[in-house]
Amino acid sequence: MNTRKSGLAGRLLVSAGLVAALAFGSFTTLGVGKATAAATPLRLPWLAGTSYSVTQTWNSGYHTGINAYAYDFAMPKGTAVLASAPGKVTLAAKSNTSGQCGGVLNEVHITHADGSRTVYMHLNDVTVGLNQQVVQAQLIGHVGCTGFAIGSHLHFQRNVGTGWGQPTVFYFDEYPGQQLRVGQWVTSQNKPPTPTPTPVVDDTSGGFTRYGPSGYWLQYGIGYGSHMFATWNNGPCSYGSSVCPQGQDVNYAIWRPSIPTTRTYRVCAYIPPDHAYTTNARYKIAHAGGVTTVSINQQPLIGWVSLGTYSFNAGTSGYVRLGDWTAEAFASRQIGFDAMKWVPNGGGCN
Repeated sequence: MNTRKSGLAGRLLVSAGLVAALAFGSFTTLGVGKATAAATPLRLPWLAGTSYSVTQTWNSGYHTGINAYAYDFAMPKGTAVLASAPGKVTLAAKSNTSGQCGGVLNEVHITHADGSRTVYMHLNDVTVGLNQQVVQAQLIGHVGCTGFAIGSHLHFQRNVGTGWGQPTVFYFDEYPGQQLRVGQWVTSQNKPPTPTPTPVVDDTSGGFTRYGPSGYWLQYGIGYGSHMFATWNNGPCSYGSSVCPQGQDVNYAIWRPSIPTTRTYRVCAYIPPDHAYTTNARYKIAHAGGVTTVSINQQPLIGWVSLGTYSFNAGTSGYVRLGDWTAEAFASRQIGFDAMKWVPNGGGCN
């Protein structure tokens, strides 16, 4: 959809650099490092499918010096402004509440993973706070004409360095390698990232496999999905290695998920409310960096428990293994085997 507004609306009449110095006053931001070669991808900072015109571009008009690589977009007052990329809010100036043009400038700065900072100026209001983490396409404010400007519009640029920093050349993902031109109508594709699915492998679903003598496996109608398996533990005993081989699993199970994308995941084990008494359940997590063993006391726990955060490659190479060797007295404890899940980006288990 095209939303067009002509006339004076959207024209910046005073340098945004002067706005920073005069309308807002001196300020400091959280320290940021220099941008790396792997620049954070940027999307146009408004709703996907909507088009607005460029009213000022690089090194022209008032866009010189500390604003050399800025753009102005003519946009109606109140238009939603969205984060161009995920990051952390390192400046949220929102003291102008009059809704009138001029006066004190409302603006937002977001620092990204590469150390660069995107700047959104002349906002009517600001909906985020200092140090807040934001995701791509998150609402951060609405278009206005606060500061030294006539007509509502959005001033946008990318800076590197500390303080105000230095402007730097950048391109929008929608127009790769292109400097936008005055009068050009540009269409946003800025959408929240598609959430990565959370793989769950239950003890009755594909991806779960039991090993060892079938007669040693017990099952009960409780736990995640109203079903769980259990077995008695292997440990020190006087019956000989044929009955209780020391340091080895007789029965064990493997949960093997289908990981959708390569990234970090928090591995979570579901502990059922009964038949899980061992104080030394030894989970072996196979991940991109190797195999990590985590010991869990199942006895006091019910529900999801974190086994830690690890990097996993896409596919089925990763897994979790739990066996019956606990080093507790032979056949003195039951070990519960229930569901396992992989939460993207180290999110919480619950």
